[in-house]
Amino acid sequence: MTDDTFVVGRGFRDCVGVMPALGLHVAMPPFLRKRKQFTTIEVNKSRLITKIRSVVEMVNAQLKQFKLFSQTFQNSSIKDLKIYHSIACALINCYKSEVLKSKPGDIESSKEMLELVNKPNLVQQVMLSNMLPEK
Repeated sequence: MTDDTFVVGRGFRDCVGVMPALGLHVAMPPFLRKRKQFTTIEVNKSRLITKIRSVVEMVNAQLKQFKLFSQTFQNSSIKDLKIYHSIACALINCYKSEVLKSKPGDIESSKEMLELVNKPNLVQQVMLSNMLPEK
């Protein structure tokens, strides 16, 4: 069993059910599934996942600047994909600036987000209590 968490987009919805059986932890934004809105905790967890995924998407955008990765990949070339990917990443690392630079306070901000993720929405609770009929 691994301690790593795979942060995936909704495009992985078809394989997310298999991943825990392989000992993998998975984080994916939720689906509404015929509801009108997410719960506060679902929104907070989705926000964390989106924050992490945004960095992944920035790197993907850099990779897609290479013509090879901006179009459909030929099945006959899959055997060489790892080599092409390594070369592209080496070129990006050598000639491009960092996608995201760490700033002072990032760790504290991350800790605060993790602490708040399961905190209820107090405004929503007050509004709901005001909508309930008085006894």
